[in-house]
Amino acid sequence: MLPPTESAHDLSISERPSEPLPASEQPAAISRYVAQLITAAIGRGPTRIRTRIAEDVIIVVMEELLTHAESSLAANDKGDLVIQVRRAFQEVARPDLVGAVEAITGRRVRGFLSDHQLDPDIAIETFILE
Repeated sequence: MLPPTESAHDLSISERPSEPLPASEQPAAISRYVAQLITAAIGRGPTRIRTRIAEDVIIVVMEELLTHAESSLAANDKGDLVIQVRRAFQEVARPDLVGAVEAITGRRVRGFLSDHQLDPDIAIETFILE
């Protein structure tokens, strides 16, 4: 069992499991946690989210998660600003996301990559496991 990652920013929502979850429950638990974290921090979560786990890689794909303000900025040639703010948020959320994945899977995360595309509105979180 891995201890939860502590975060000075404490964006965590759900209780992290004290024991790793069965493999069949891990994708849904990760999707739930990521969606709750984004919703709490930004005010709007994705309308669609799915998590895939393959050996040492976890990929979370989210769709339609821009706020109205972000959509307005993107529509008025300020998409670069939206992406910059989203990337900054992901750096702040990194400890909570990594800690949740480690608690849910019982495996250490050795890499975390995140990005957002505006059109279509798709974001991805990728976790590389040891």
